[in-house]
Amino acid sequence: MSMGASWAKSFLESSRTVWVISAVILGFFALTNLPWQLDDYDHPHQEFTSFEMIKEGHWFFQRTPHELIAQKPPLVGWSSAAIFAITRSWDIAWRLPSFLTAVVLATILFRAANAAYGAVAALIAPGAFGLNLMSVRLATLVRTDMPLALVIFLVGLLI
Repeated sequence: MSMGASWAKSFLESSRTVWVISAVILGFFALTNLPWQLDDYDHPHQEFTSFEMIKEGHWFFQRTPHELIAQKPPLVGWSSAAIFAITRSWDIAWRLPSFLTAVVLATILFRAANAAYGAVAALIAPGAFGLNLMSVRLATLVRTDMPLALVIFLVGLLI
């Protein structure tokens, strides 16, 4: 192995490199959509269902803002309602479930890649997930996409 290859391998396998990449990904997840304001990319149904759970007590049957039946599973709404009960902030309550599932998904990707292919793959897998525009954007949007991605990935690990 040449000198350059051994340096690269030790750099990629260094725990400091893993921590730096993790901090960059976490920073992107947390700061990408600041200032937090609801926009066209957010999912108004999720916002309304959690708001309806708290204000009207509709925990098992939710409606959309246009009085239609909500078509998304209520788990994200339940999570948002629980977070709102703790923080009393709708911005945090609506965005924290996607953020936390993105962090959990990146961590599981790291561990699965490390177990299957070693330290270099363990650095590349969460890097590819966390440093692409779609993951960074979905990590703080009020949507069910990131929790759904986590569930699909977990099911894939079990199979």
